[in-house]
Amino acid sequence: MHLIKILVISLCVNMLAITTSFAEGQYDYAKIIIEQSNKHSYDPFIIMTIVHHESRFNHMAVSKTGAIGLMQIQPTTAKYVMQKTNQEWLGAEELYKPHYNIRVGITYLKYLQSKFSNMHDVFLAYNCGPTKVKQNKIPHTAMRYANSIRRFISFRDLLFDYPKIVFSNLKLQMFIG
Repeated sequence: MHLIKILVISLCVNMLAITTSFAEGQYDYAKIIIEQSNKHSYDPFIIMTIVHHESRFNHMAVSKTGAIGLMQIQPTTAKYVMQKTNQEWLGAEELYKPHYNIRVGITYLKYLQSKFSNMHDVFLAYNCGPTKVKQNKIPHTAMRYANSIRRFISFRDLLFDYPKIVFSNLKLQMFIG
C-alpha cells in the first residue's frame, strides 16, 4: 500500500510538472512539500495542488494583494494563524523560504478545516478568506479556484483507486477463470 501511495504521488508530481513546465530546482519544492506534509500529517498532493495554483512553484512570488511565497500567504494571515495555534511567527520575510511557507500554509489549512465542514469551503476560504465564505460573498474567481483544486484532487483519487480496481479485477478473473 505504501508503494502504491509513493507511485501515485510520483505520477501526480509528474502531472503537475507537465501542466506547470517545472523549471530546474522545482522538484526540490515537491520534496519539501512531501517532507513538510508528512511532518505535519497533511496530504502532500493538496499542498502541491495549492502551490501549483497559487505561485506556479515560484517561492519568490508576490501577489497584487501582498501574498507571499509558494502558498501565497498574506503576512497578516500567517501571523494570526501562527499565534492562534501557539506556533512561532518568524516574520513576513520568512514566508519566502519554502520550508516555512509550506509549514504556515499547512497550519492555515488545518485551521480552516477546524472552521469549515467540507474541503470545498476550506479551499474557498484559503483563496478569498473565511469571512467571505461565512457571509456567502464568494467571488467568482474563488469559486473557479476551489473547483480547480477539487478537480486535481479527484484526478489523484482516481489514480490512487486505479491499482486497487485493476488488482481486484485480476483476482476476480483468476477466480472465475
